[in-house]
Amino acid sequence: MSEKKMSILTWIFVVVMMACTAGGFFAIGAFDKGISAEELISQIESTQEAESEIIDGTSNDSAQTSIARDPELYNDIYYILEEPLLANVNGSQKYIQAKVALLIEDTEKSVITSHLSEHNFAIRNALLEVLSAQPEDQMMDPHWRVNLRAELRQAGNSVIEPRTGHSEIKDVFFSQFVVQ
Repeated sequence: MSEKKMSILTWIFVVVMMACTAGGFFAIGAFDKGISAEELISQIESTQEAESEIIDGTSNDSAQTSIARDPELYNDIYYILEEPLLANVNGSQKYIQAKVALLIEDTEKSVITSHLSEHNFAIRNALLEVLSAQPEDQMMDPHWRVNLRAELRQAGNSVIEPRTGHSEIKDVFFSQFVVQ
């Protein structure tokens, strides 16, 4: 190959490498005046640490810490308990059967959903304890189901909050509800 062709290929290679380097800096936002590359890297690392703490249930210090959340990463979803809850009414021969969905906020990676799935038995147990503590005479109150939903939300959060640092369950909904 001639020396002239080598020189041209060398220049083409140098220009392509410079373009790739500039593109890399542009991709990480180094040219954005609002944030430096160091700040961007720090944000990415803190987000990864926070997600790993949620997934692993670990924390950098001995006390349980609440993890700061970016609200744009979380969306409302329904976590449906597959099996209906079935419990005896307190002091009665009646029973309550309820199909329940929990309204939670979760990320695209389903971090919170995986915690709920992992602790499904503990959550179901807490909800069943609330249902079985319901006295029959209060069931005629028009606000009883609203109050029951609040109690179930609180019971579910009492199970999941120590593991994530947040009250993950925003609301409880019934798709089926029978007292018989």
